[in-house]
Amino acid sequence: MPFLIDGHNLIGKVSGISMQSREKEAQLVAMLRGYLMGAKKKGTVVFDGGIPGGTSRLMSTPNLKVVFASAGVSADSLIIDRIYKVQNPNGLIVVTSDNAIKRAAKYKRCQLRDSKQFAEDMASHKLGLSSAATKRDDFKLSKDEVAEWEALFSKGKDDA
Repeated sequence: MPFLIDGHNLIGKVSGISMQSREKEAQLVAMLRGYLMGAKKKGTVVFDGGIPGGTSRLMSTPNLKVVFASAGVSADSLIIDRIYKVQNPNGLIVVTSDNAIKRAAKYKRCQLRDSKQFAEDMASHKLGLSSAATKRDDFKLSKDEVAEWEALFSKGKDDA
């Protein structure tokens, strides 16, 4: 069952990520990538304020699609639109604490997960992760993944 995640809403509930951080989206994406990969799940996370907006090819992976709302469009409206267009709404888990998104998800009979609870689940590796998966110390990133993260986190360092 795929997740549809309200990105900035979730950031506010995740311990260790500040809404003032310039890297907050990248930090959440890193957490979600690892979590979804370990849980063998897929998802889409939607953030406000993308320039130019749309799917981020740099940040997306096979198990996590990263979408930024364009200027003048809210992430909430993109999420609600996706809820109404999904072919199998009861097969979708919507992660949010936003009331308008919750109403749309309930109306379409999607499953709901509160952002705070999902953040706690990620922190404790819930949702079906085996103890072996949560204790792996042999996990390695590929050279391409390392290069991708280095490029992502090096952007803007000279601006400070």
